[in-house]
Amino acid sequence: MESEGILPARITYVFIINACNFMQDLAQGMCMHAHIIAAEYASDVVVESSLFTFYGKCGFVCSVEIVFSQISVPNVVAWTVLITSYVGHGHSKEALSCMDTMQEKGLPYKGLMFISCLKLSFIGSLGRG
Repeated sequence: MESEGILPARITYVFIINACNFMQDLAQGMCMHAHIIAAEYASDVVVESSLFTFYGKCGFVCSVEIVFSQISVPNVVAWTVLITSYVGHGHSKEALSCMDTMQEKGLPYKGLMFISCLKLSFIGSLGRG
């Protein structure tokens, strides 16, 4: 596509990132992230979510933090992916800090957020009601 001057649609990037996620192909996923930035889709909510999930499942919590920090107003989905990444890779203090920030901002805990809370509770990190 690109060799013929045709830029992929944002959903194409989402599918490619999801494929990289499924195949656990970190190098290709990072390459696609560079293409996403060049195509100016990095601020698209759907694309951001796929990048979050990709980096989180690959264990690149730092990359999840970078993508998260570039969102002007993170929504519940973004917070959930960040917290789930922290919990999944043993960063319980950071997860708790994010949950506190969400509570301060009045954002609700939903879906996977409850699972993350249960995991924190199970490993003994959540000693608060």
